Amino acid sequence: MKRIFFTFYMAIIALQVFAQQSIHGKITDKETGASIPGATITITGTTTATQSNINGVFELNSATPIAAVTISYIGYETLQLKVGTDVHFINIRLTTNSINLNTVTVTGYESNRRLLETAGAVALLTSRDIQRNNKSDLLPILNTVPGVKMEEEAPGDFKISLRGSALRDPYGLRNIKLYWNDIPLTSPDNSASHSLSVDPEQIGSIEIIKGPAGSIYGAGTGGVVLLKNDKPQFDENSLNAGFTGGSFGLARSSITYKTGSNNFNLSANYVHQTYNGYRQNEWSNKDAINVFGQFYDGPKRTITVIANHDEGNFGIAGSVDSTWAINTPKKAVQFTIDNKIGVNKYTYTVAGIAQDYKFSDVFTNTTSIYTDNQTLNHPYGQSIYYNGFLKSSTGGYGGRTRFSFSPKIGNVQTRFTIGDEVQVENLLNGTYNVTNDVPGTWPEPGALQSSNQITSKSNILFAQAEFDLPASFLLTLGSSINNLSYNVTDLIPQSATHNNYTGVVNFSSTISPRVALVKLFGKNVAAHASVSYGFSPPTISEVNNGDGTFNKTLNAEKGVNYELGLRGTILNETLNFDASVYQMDLNNAILPYYLANGRSNYRNAGATKQKGLELSLSYLAIHDANRAITLLKPWITYAYSDYRFKNYIEESYISNTMTTIQTDNSGKKVTGVSPNMFNAGIDLETKPGIYFNAVLNYISKTPINDKNTYYQHAYTLLASKLGYHIPIGQFGLDVFGGVNNMLNAKYSSWINFNADASSNPPTFYNPSSGINFYGGVMLKYNFK
Repeated sequence: MKRIFFTFYMAIIALQVFAQQSIHGKITDKETGASIPGATITITGTTTATQSNINGVFELNSATPIAAVTISYIGYETLQLKVGTDVHFINIRLTTNSINLNTVTVTGYESNRRLLETAGAVALLTSRDIQRNNKSDLLPILNTVPGVKMEEEAPGDFKISLRGSALRDPYGLRNIKLYWNDIPLTSPDNSASHSLSVDPEQIGSIEIIKGPAGSIYGAGTGGVVLLKNDKPQFDENSLNAGFTGGSFGLARSSITYKTGSNNFNLSANYVHQTYNGYRQNEWSNKDAINVFGQFYDGPKRTITVIANHDEGNFGIAGSVDSTWAINTPKKAVQFTIDNKIGVNKYTYTVAGIAQDYKFSDVFTNTTSIYTDNQTLNHPYGQSIYYNGFLKSSTGGYGGRTRFSFSPKIGNVQTRFTIGDEVQVENLLNGTYNVTNDVPGTWPEPGALQSSNQITSKSNILFAQAEFDLPASFLLTLGSSINNLSYNVTDLIPQSATHNNYTGVVNFSSTISPRVALVKLFGKNVAAHASVSYGFSPPTISEVNNGDGTFNKTLNAEKGVNYELGLRGTILNETLNFDASVYQMDLNNAILPYYLANGRSNYRNAGATKQKGLELSLSYLAIHDANRAITLLKPWITYAYSDYRFKNYIEESYISNTMTTIQTDNSGKKVTGVSPNMFNAGIDLETKPGIYFNAVLNYISKTPINDKNTYYQHAYTLLASKLGYHIPIGQFGLDVFGGVNNMLNAKYSSWINFNADASSNPPTFYNPSSGINFYGGVMLKYNFK
């Protein structure tokens, strides 16, 4: 009898143990990928609940099997998930309601805090913002952010400026850092001339940190752009195919596959895009493949894999003078037509892998490694006086690691971060004379002009400490030590006509400290203040002179940024605001001096004083899923920039008199920086599935040469998009159409700054298209 009783008792105990269930998990922002601390996880239908810790990790225990959990956090859509008895770890991705961005968790400064609690000018673009246009490029998306300006000469030929950071750079990126899911897309010298190949359809969010961020991201006085992949919804398994057609031969087709589960998500797409061009010789072709995958190997480890390959070609119509731009804007420079100036072929490939590992609830590590490769093959120039043929190949690799320790010391929550970032890039570069026997066909490289191999290396050691102090103060102290070197091999031997410049250029180690303080006023308003030091070493294109020589005497720019800001939500959480004022004192500025035949070299030639104000406002007039109009949100952004040269003596070559003159530009407005930039828009969504967006951009009169004797006139752009989204069983259909430049403004998105130094009349302008239209359809099939 005792044996029977004992057996029965043990069976009961076994059943109880079997009935118990423990679930571990991690809460992250679906778009930014940031961990979300403080989210509430409740067993659905009960009062049993827990909260995620500072790293977004939670543990939920129940004496009975867990059928479903409900996850909630302010600023995010409440999510309910079914849970099986065999589930012990779950990765949960919350979707922001995209309304009150101040409550969204961001990754800026590696803090994983709400935007409200982040010190500094940080802007966040969500998937709703990215959907406002035809998604063929990032230009109209980025240009809605105050202090940001993207210009495009042709699809794939662009430059991006954060607070005037690209004031002198003709192409690509300069003086900013660009990351894609923790993988750097910029070179060790903080530049990038390759195509911005990450497709808008694959982007879930864009975070923009304006001003020096050296305490955590290293060199650069302009700022940082963080691109995050769009991730599938939990339990999604879908295939999406789309086509967009538009004016001037725009044709874009894409196919995207997404799948997501408890411990895995994958997003992959292929894009083919062609464009005949608004101007002659302005065509472009592009093919891109993007792959993003995440694997959750239990509660401790997350592995992320990314890969991108982009290739194509495009033509360049050439810059023209003001009369030409007004009267015959579609006409290209004849030299560019005869010699098919443009990029015959470019390729860009990047692949990387990252691991997030949790040693404990307070100690974590994130490490990523990557490799990339780029090739360029094209003629350049637009006259018989300035032209050539460029053949280049670039290969690079690197990695970034950071350790985070988040103990609570007494009543003070802290977070200590230390890490290192290493980049190595090898550039093999050759320029040749242009040989073209038959006008209108692709030219061939002729006699060698210059040939070199440059290995650039950067190392950034960074550390940061954060303290949640009493009285709702948040203090951040950070710093980094930055090292950069160029190892140059001139492949042309020393001779009577050539001075071989082989050698190593080392820039002295530079410390970039940052101090920031946030004061919270209740739950919805915060003020922030920061002082940050930044420096910007000369890029390879600046030390590699236009005449084929190498400039070893250039020094890095250095500057201090002072910033005050206020952000929050008022009027019953309907009015969002974000305002900041700043002053940046930049010394040792790298500026061009101009030679004969359109060439320019660079030197440290003065300083700039940069003052500005940036403002963002949005008003939530309607946000109710049960009304006919579910969302109505007007918004505006504004940037005022007072940028002036200090102690800047310019040297210019006057071609018709063959003389060099000096001009004192001290006190002049900084070239290419618009004093006033205003954006306004409205987002409308309805319960039946109809949606509408309108965006207005105003750019004020802008100086386009250092002497301030030439300006681009002010212009206003207006764009709108109307669409209809409807689910049909397992299908989702999205039909849309839009109009760009509805006011048919005559303007030039891309300006050839200081063109008066090398041509007469000066050819500043690359006319942009007038009013143009597009339309498209996207069909989505859900396998589940």
